[in-house]
Amino acid sequence: MKRTKLYRILSSFSLIELNRLVRFVEEGNWRELSKMNRLLQEVTKMIKDDLEDMSKEQLWQRLFASEVYDDVRFRKACSDALQLVERFLSSEMYFNDVLLESSTRLRALGKKELEPMYKTHLSRVKTLLERYPERGSDYYYFGYQVERNAFTVKQSSLQRFKITNIDNILDNLDTFYIIEKLKYYCEVLSRRTFLKHEYQNRLIGEILELIKRGEFDAVPLIKIYYQIVLTHLEPNEEFHYFNLKTQLRLIDL
Repeated sequence: MKRTKLYRILSSFSLIELNRLVRFVEEGNWRELSKMNRLLQEVTKMIKDDLEDMSKEQLWQRLFASEVYDDVRFRKACSDALQLVERFLSSEMYFNDVLLESSTRLRALGKKELEPMYKTHLSRVKTLLERYPERGSDYYYFGYQVERNAFTVKQSSLQRFKITNIDNILDNLDTFYIIEKLKYYCEVLSRRTFLKHEYQNRLIGEILELIKRGEFDAVPLIKIYYQIVLTHLEPNEEFHYFNLKTQLRLIDL
């Protein structure tokens, strides 16, 4: 059994993750997959208690003593168990990502037109944005999603002739896009010394010009990536290196 994909994957889980998986299985409504449930719980117990290996046939007998071993059905149960493990992992990722969960909840409340709840959660989300410590591209993408959702809700309530938050939508979208473009441009520049490949990087010239003009001086991460780009493009200019050190020191404060 230890050679199966199911066992190998679950054995990579920590004890805390295994306990959370067991709780996820027990609390879920998986009646149509009862055999798979029992299989998953048995394999999890094998790992947690460090039990000796057993064959697929032996495990089948433990689970379904009155039934003759059927390899096709056993494989199907393992496949179903793996899908449940995937659901668990996606659930863990979702609820541990405060930006993703908050954005999805806001969109759901907006679609249901639950205005009181929507306004309350929107206020919470705005506070989250103000206090969120990491200002990477994910932060600006989340800000874009929040502003886009607020715009959609306003449009649906016939406020299209009032001044809206389109400026905020575009600012967050531009910042997210430019951070991502610069991040991968830095990767391209670092690879060009050992890879003979021409990467497509449209609009990078226009982006660099905007940054040079000071359009994104308020975004520290963009300034850092810009300095990294300059150290690649102009390696003999030492002041780019010292400027980069200064920018990194400032963002740590």
